[in-house]
Amino acid sequence: MELRARATGYAGMLDYDFVIEHIPGKDNIIADHLSHSRECFAVEAIEPSILAQIKAAQNKDEATIWEEWQQKGAIKGPDDVWRWNDVPIVPEVPELRRLIIDYAHRRHERQNTSVSNAKKMGFWSGQPNEVRAAVKRCPHSS
Repeated sequence: MELRARATGYAGMLDYDFVIEHIPGKDNIIADHLSHSRECFAVEAIEPSILAQIKAAQNKDEATIWEEWQQKGAIKGPDDVWRWNDVPIVPEVPELRRLIIDYAHRRHERQNTSVSNAKKMGFWSGQPNEVRAAVKRCPHSS
């Protein structure tokens, strides 16, 4: 049955003049881009939600914590979110940190890629080690 459907699909292409050319793995950047395009749109929808959660968690922390961060060079952006090197500082809220780690590793990529993704979304002390540990526990990652 599956073979018949595939043959029907190929027969429908007989009306067109085209050449099929194999492009090996890493050179096939168009296919790679197309495979991630839906996820790129999802980033726009999800990241503001995560940023809002970071902001809410920061607002619950004591002012003295943010004074210490300010002495270290952190700044409060125009969106009222404290940032370190232009990355939101994530307070000690395990659920929020887990959300960021899960989102950073949503494509089940390697450790370094997941760490890099997480660093773009938020900062906290010990973050790379937490992300690496989560990737090691992930049954879908190699």
